[in-house]
Amino acid sequence: MGNPNMMKDIVIIDIESTGVDTDTNEIIGISSVLLQSQKVTGFKYETWCNAPKDFDKEALKIIGKKIGFFEDQPSLSDAIKNLGDFIDSRKVVALNPTFCSAFLYKSGLSSEIEIEDALTIVRKNLEGFAPYDYDDFRWSDWLSGPLQKIQPCCHHLKDDFDTMLIAKFLEISFNDNLRAQLESVD
Repeated sequence: MGNPNMMKDIVIIDIESTGVDTDTNEIIGISSVLLQSQKVTGFKYETWCNAPKDFDKEALKIIGKKIGFFEDQPSLSDAIKNLGDFIDSRKVVALNPTFCSAFLYKSGLSSEIEIEDALTIVRKNLEGFAPYDYDDFRWSDWLSGPLQKIQPCCHHLKDDFDTMLIAKFLEISFNDNLRAQLESVD
């Protein structure tokens, strides 16, 4: 299984896709950030991928890129291989694990790599601190409320990918800084 310390490591992943339907759309961007010993290391794997020519213009507007940007990007299969190498037996989490796993498995990532919900970790770290530990306190609730004021998360709200935002969010949830900031916000 490799280095036993890797079991404590967490890889946060996010993808950008040409749409939400895995049957008709594909990944055009991958981002992953390493949380090691519950701290953001700055070690990450991030790439855009060569996109299909029939890319939906509305999707291009949403991500703020022009089709020409994708022409010189690596192939999706190379990006998936590199992501697998980056993950390297570590725990993997995402903001939307169902969405990410459907696209990533379809694109060739090993289905043995389980992608878990990042909010499950945050809820566990905030156990007993209502409403933040409730299952129905969703990501949209965090985005529209507390994350607007939480340091350093508020600085990553407009990043291309959500990985650094989620990584910082997890990091401060592990060291009780999140709980302290939430108490001061209320």
